[in-house]
Amino acid sequence: MSAAAHYQQRLAREVAQRKERILCAARQLIARHGVSGVTMRDLADAANVSVPTLYNLFGNKETLLSAAIEDVVASCLRTAPESDGTGLKRVWAILGSCCGAALGQPSYTRSVLRAFLAPDDHTGLRESLAEELTAGLAAALAEMQARRQLAEWIDAREVAERVVSHAVSCFLAWASGAHDPERLRATIMRGSALILLGLARGRARTALETTLRDDRWTAL
Repeated sequence: MSAAAHYQQRLAREVAQRKERILCAARQLIARHGVSGVTMRDLADAANVSVPTLYNLFGNKETLLSAAIEDVVASCLRTAPESDGTGLKRVWAILGSCCGAALGQPSYTRSVLRAFLAPDDHTGLRESLAEELTAGLAAALAEMQARRQLAEWIDAREVAERVVSHAVSCFLAWASGAHDPERLRATIMRGSALILLGLARGRARTALETTLRDDRWTAL
């Protein structure tokens, strides 16, 4: 490897490490002060970088906060186990992983979700929260279609969007105090099963019917 290539590789590694440090600081500050209570100066001081560095790496506060959310959702998708061949277990794994992440850092998650309920328009944050989750679920649903476990005439992404919309509404209710942690997971799983039931075929339909009969999901 040439000296120039080595330098570029080291520079890219340092930039990635700096970004991760900034995102970590953002999550910690949001958990303490909420989205609106965090300034770029606060983030710069907490991450031990200059304010110009923040703008160079992320552009603005909205982009930085969106990146922090995307990182959490991407982590959920990475840690969710691979499907068992039907795709349905992959759907449950993704949703379960998101519930686990939210409940594992409740102050941060509630602060981000409450920003959605505030008068300010946080369109970028909403899109960041939904897009990667939608894409991950759409891939799992497309796998189900390929294995004839889901009606072939449906649009996998459209169904994924409906599941994500339901999940986000449940998370928002939890953030506002309407659901306790146990009810959050049960409400998301039962609602998602109901969305998928009429479209599922074969083993997937049987599995969904079993899920809906399970006392853990019906005692809401």
